[in-house]
Amino acid sequence: MYAKVQAFYRVIVDIVVEGQANGELRTDIDPYTVRGIILGIIEHNVIRWLLKDQSYSLFDNLEQVYMMLRDSLVHPAHRTERNPE
Repeated sequence: MYAKVQAFYRVIVDIVVEGQANGELRTDIDPYTVRGIILGIIEHNVIRWLLKDQSYSLFDNLEQVYMMLRDSLVHPAHRTERNPE
């Protein structure tokens, strides 16, 4: 089981490194730090969901979390303007 977790962790780092190499993601952010942030978000949301007896969808705030991550990781040259809400 641990090997599968390690492989998943490696995939996250590989995606960040690839994005940095092709200029889509900022290069001033450590890929391992990004991995830690992503895993922290997942763990926090799953633990909170379990403690609340799974009484809501894990996807309720997914778009907001995604936009925050995107805005912090995407290289400025690849950012697109969002429609104001």
